[in-house]
Amino acid sequence: MKQVIVAAVFAAVLGAPAAASAQMAVGLKGGVRWAGLRSDQEAEAGTGIVAGGYVGFGVADQLALQFEIDYGVRSFSGLGVGANAVSPDAIPSELQMSYLEVPLLLRVGFPRERVLPSFFAGPYVGFLLSCDLRPEGGESRSCDDATRSEWFDPRGTDAGIVLGGSVDFAMGDGSFFVDVRYGLGLLSIHDDDAISANHGGLDFTGGFAFPIGR
Repeated sequence: MKQVIVAAVFAAVLGAPAAASAQMAVGLKGGVRWAGLRSDQEAEAGTGIVAGGYVGFGVADQLALQFEIDYGVRSFSGLGVGANAVSPDAIPSELQMSYLEVPLLLRVGFPRERVLPSFFAGPYVGFLLSCDLRPEGGESRSCDDATRSEWFDPRGTDAGIVLGGSVDFAMGDGSFFVDVRYGLGLLSIHDDDAISANHGGLDFTGGFAFPIGR
């Protein structure tokens, strides 16, 4: 089922802009994610990688739509999990979750000579690819193992809002860009909301973009 979802996402993201007649561009990026949790617990943020690509096309002067596919890792420690009737005290744990994320962004650009600053915002949906949990003093294990219900039952999807900005620097026919964005998750990471914790964090990435269809 997960393979079907991934294939459908790729088809939608790459196929939709291909049908448009507007000028298009593609880009590749990679960088670091500072991942935190908006939670009533004192979880400590961690760092992970983020990498992906996008297809964008102009819809009006200074306006563009950008479809992305990103792979991102979110990790944090100190999150209390494992509370149940037998052991009511939650156990501080380290948690690492990786997602396939699909943002749809509206970008507003302010072109200058060989430099293009821009701001963007839009929704994203994320599909959980892997989840690993290591309780304090214990061994790391997949959240998908047979005992996960005793510890942490992750939600399989995430959804939220992206806000950020970037600067493109012209290099021949293409450009180099730096991108800073904040992702605000709107769903709890636990499947039945037993743990009140939503994703949040900053991405710092750089990459290259190239026009197509000229």
